[in-house]
Amino acid sequence: MQKNLMKKIALWGGGILAIGAIFGFLWWSYTQSNPESENITPISQSDWIRGNQNAPVRIIVYSDFQCPACKYYASFMDRIVSDEGTNVALVYRNFPLYQNHPYTLAASFAAEAAGKQGKFWDMHAMLFTKQDEWLQSKNIDEAQGFFKSYAKTLKLDVNQFSQDMASRDIMDKVFAQYQMGIHDHVQWTPTIFINSTRIQNPQSYDAFKALVDQALHAR
Repeated sequence: MQKNLMKKIALWGGGILAIGAIFGFLWWSYTQSNPESENITPISQSDWIRGNQNAPVRIIVYSDFQCPACKYYASFMDRIVSDEGTNVALVYRNFPLYQNHPYTLAASFAAEAAGKQGKFWDMHAMLFTKQDEWLQSKNIDEAQGFFKSYAKTLKLDVNQFSQDMASRDIMDKVFAQYQMGIHDHVQWTPTIFINSTRIQNPQSYDAFKALVDQALHAR
């Protein structure tokens, strides 16, 4: 009799666990297909924006120049601006994971310094395209040497670029964007928001474009 009772308890407990697992899966599926908008930091004049600033679809990317995944998704961002034209605004925000990436802060400073001379997006592309090169640096001075060579390639005033890279206002801007990321609950890079909705990073460009198109048609 005791064995029968124990068997019933085991079956009952197993059934509860199974039901819980089913409801858990259904809730996970729902949240993936019905993501909620988040109260993220609004776009401002301090942001770097490509595309149409008044576009119906706004893509905000928190990124790290030393992050290989960020390099991969940067190509998605270039294509979406080209494909969607005035339908999208692309916003880049620095979120340097400096605890693990020793050169990422210097890279962010380099991009912002190039921005002082109107070449942020050019340096952005250069840093990701040549990521494998400057990551071979033995120290920060060598990494900065690469960044200065990129500035020369972009026909920047290299002396001004060097001064700006080390300036307090650029450092403050990068750390302010990092704090924005903390406020927006960013924990890894890239973290991508489409119209204030955090997305699960897609594995292909077509999947990413489908999310953008979905946001466009939902307007």
